[in-house]
Amino acid sequence: MAPPKRVVSPSSPSGSSAKKVRALPSGAEFETQPPDDQGLSSVDGEAVGEPATVEDIVVGGSTHLAAPLAGGCALEESPQAGLAELEYVDDPFSDEQHAAWDARVMLAVRKEGISPQVFPLTVAVALLQIILRDIKTSVKPALLDRDEIKIFELLLQHRDMLLPALEQALRIGRFAAVRRMALLREDATSSSSEGAEANFIHAPPSDPVEPLQPQAQTPMSFGDMKSAILDFEEKIRPELKRYIVGNHPTFNPPSSAVNDSTLFIDGMGGMSEKDPAVRERVEKLFSGEMDADQNLRVLFNAPGTGKTTLLVEGLCRYWGLYVVSCDDKKDPLGSKDADTAWNVLQMDPGFTPKVPLTPTKNHAVANNVKIAARTFRLVLLARLSIFDFFLRCAPPHVDEADLRRRWLYLQLRPSGLFRKMDIFDELFQAIHTVQDDNAVARRIYELEKAIRDDVHVNVGSLFFVLDQAEVASERGTEAFWSSTSGGGHGSVLGEMYNAWSEFSMAMIISGTVLPLELLTNSIHTRRERK
Repeated sequence: MAPPKRVVSPSSPSGSSAKKVRALPSGAEFETQPPDDQGLSSVDGEAVGEPATVEDIVVGGSTHLAAPLAGGCALEESPQAGLAELEYVDDPFSDEQHAAWDARVMLAVRKEGISPQVFPLTVAVALLQIILRDIKTSVKPALLDRDEIKIFELLLQHRDMLLPALEQALRIGRFAAVRRMALLREDATSSSSEGAEANFIHAPPSDPVEPLQPQAQTPMSFGDMKSAILDFEEKIRPELKRYIVGNHPTFNPPSSAVNDSTLFIDGMGGMSEKDPAVRERVEKLFSGEMDADQNLRVLFNAPGTGKTTLLVEGLCRYWGLYVVSCDDKKDPLGSKDADTAWNVLQMDPGFTPKVPLTPTKNHAVANNVKIAARTFRLVLLARLSIFDFFLRCAPPHVDEADLRRRWLYLQLRPSGLFRKMDIFDELFQAIHTVQDDNAVARRIYELEKAIRDDVHVNVGSLFFVLDQAEVASERGTEAFWSSTSGGGHGSVLGEMYNAWSEFSMAMIISGTVLPLELLTNSIHTRRERK
């Protein structure tokens, strides 16, 4: 099987009519329907006669890349320049098998709300995971790890080639060429297009594939960051304004949250309004006295004991940020921004994943701490920027309680709005290469003040809530160092706390089976760093 033939096409003419295409001379016929509201095309038809080879066809003045309906190797209608560098392996699967897999992928895509119209790196990771499910035995084992870090590294390293390929494959609903990419396959038989016939060769053992390495990225200036935030605000302004003044959305919780309590059945804030005991617990958690030095309250208990209930109920009554430390694909709740930050942190060229325990702070630990602080401050900056913009988009004389619930719902279900785009994660990704730490810290202080001074609402105390903290407590356990008696390794949870607690928000950290000494060590460490 020859690798896909490359064509560069002019822009397709506008219009919504379906195009019927016959790939000459083989006679494979199919019909492409107009994209739906997710930007996804559907393909109907059947192969006629012998399997078609990839051909260039001109339809309505535009060049298209055609292939047989049942699989084919066409990647896209308008390939990007970098895609020509991709290598492919010999394909042992039939066109019929690819067609069946493609149908299954598209079902999952629609279920997950994945769209080529909004295609950041995290969406590409999710799509690639779905595609690789069907060829697990042929895929490099590291790409099947549940923590996604290897897929994230691969996409980051080859983003100029892989992201356009995945996006265009998604648009036409065919993924055979993606499955044949040598970058993904364990059975690495690469294809060469030299001569009239394609020759497939194995990479010699003496020339092993280099392991993926963290990639340095061009730093973004603070001025460019401010421009990027303004551009992002303009991008989401129309939908954000409609959301603020429109009908209140129905909150559909993950199954685990339903089992956790009746909070989501009664509606956000309903439990504390109806049950005095719940209201008392919420008030104790959010309005009780906090350690003046730490400005912190910790909420730990077993799963299913109502922790998320108390957090959400409290954030219906008090303004705040709701952040989860991980992206739970099974039961998604909250933005992926903190989870993306952890992946970005690991990919920084200056980050050392394993550092030795020494009596004194070594350079590697200090550098890890600096990178973590910068990364998680940018998560906070993105959140506060959107919060400030949210308040500025609110109309005069707004019902504050309703506006607060809408802000909370936006944080709990960001991908349920804005064409399935997680706006918090999207903005963080847009600014994550900023390295002017002092300017970022100043901007966070400015945003806090602007939010508290907002004329629409009386924000008062602003809370920062971190949920599912036990996941963060298990990450980076060999990369950070604590300075309690005897020393010891810390975790990324401690660095999250250190980065976010520098500012004037009260923090509530919640989780299950968390090694509490890790957080305690981090608090002591922070005191010594001051």
